[in-house]
Amino acid sequence: MSTDEQGLQQRLAASALSPTEPLVNTAASRKKRVLIICQASLETVAMLSRILNEISVLEGSEEVQLHVAWLLDWSYRRDPTSRRWAESVRSEWGCPQAIFYSLPLLGKGSIGRYASAAVRLVLLAAYLRSRRIEVVQVHSFYGVQGAVLRLKKFLGFRCVLDMQGAYPEEVAYLGGTNGTVENLHAREREALRDCDSILCVSQNMVRHLVQKHHAATEKFRVLPCCVPRANVGADPERRRLARERLKLDGKFVLAYAGGTGSWQCVPEICDLFARVAERWPEAALLVFSWGDLDLVRRCLNRFGIDPNLCVLKRLDQSEVHEYLVAGDVGLLLREDQLLNHVSSPTKFAEYLAAGLPVITTPHAGDAAEIVVRNGIGTVVDLPPATDVQALMSFLGRVRSSREELARKCLSYVEDQLVWEGRKAQLLDAVTCFPTR
Repeated sequence: MSTDEQGLQQRLAASALSPTEPLVNTAASRKKRVLIICQASLETVAMLSRILNEISVLEGSEEVQLHVAWLLDWSYRRDPTSRRWAESVRSEWGCPQAIFYSLPLLGKGSIGRYASAAVRLVLLAAYLRSRRIEVVQVHSFYGVQGAVLRLKKFLGFRCVLDMQGAYPEEVAYLGGTNGTVENLHAREREALRDCDSILCVSQNMVRHLVQKHHAATEKFRVLPCCVPRANVGADPERRRLARERLKLDGKFVLAYAGGTGSWQCVPEICDLFARVAERWPEAALLVFSWGDLDLVRRCLNRFGIDPNLCVLKRLDQSEVHEYLVAGDVGLLLREDQLLNHVSSPTKFAEYLAAGLPVITTPHAGDAAEIVVRNGIGTVVDLPPATDVQALMSFLGRVRSSREELARKCLSYVEDQLVWEGRKAQLLDAVTCFPTR
């Protein structure tokens, strides 16, 4: 391993295990005025959950005066359901908030998008100047937020970029044109160069960005997707009641919570469960999803799985923990794709917070390394390459030592994956910056 690689490894370990140590102590005695830009919707559940939790952690802090700017589509003002949702979320905080809607009547074509972006950018610039904002946190390097990054040289604020995925590679994976993908690569490179601090969801993401763009490693901090402390716990009585409500008494439950997009590997989940059910008649599959449950049913039928062995339930994100405690293990399967290598699925923390050891693949962000190092799960290959005998051996250990494993899972979450425990790291990211 080269000297540079060793230095990067040491820095990543320090970021993950000692998030409270500041890079440079430049915090002023007064509160820093920090603006978080939130551009997400009900359709982007994971991204939105992360941003809202970050706001909740920083809101009310003695070190910062927090502001929130919402970039919402005009439909959120017109549609009663969307408007009620936005109002309910905003009402949770007492910090100053501003909403910048897209322009009505112009539609979602190119003209409408560019016109809305231009107007929003002008309004955001005015807000930044009038409120004398010193630090801006964005979670995108393109669109309006990417344009905000370019304002920093004129308005003099510091900028924090919260990187949650490999967006250029995602666009390429979804069939984007070469020109579009190359433009996104260039935007990403510029953003990493110009930002003062960069939050990444996994150590794998830091490695990817440093190797891809030769970015300065001192800017990076690892901030995985976490859960609120209130969602941590596996009380035996709550577990008993949840299993009773779901009619899972006497079952060994493999649980999945999440969407049904192609990257979620729903067919592979059903295939894996079919192999377990062949060997354990008491096995049951529990699926909580806000996605396409009909897709799940088709996959179950494809693998000849008895519907009576499965419980499918549509849940909101806020209800997941209440029912996950009914499971015995959590399923987190991902293909060998860069998008997965750099990710930090929220469900990983959710499973552990419910006391569930995790069955994962080598490709789900840092999950494989974590479960092996801490003894809180196992790593398998995707079906049909799964070593079923080794998997059944692991499930046997879970069945015989469930409570002990649950305690280990909860202990790890409390130590590493609780949002409240990451407050010092978030404050460090928005108040302490490497020397320019």
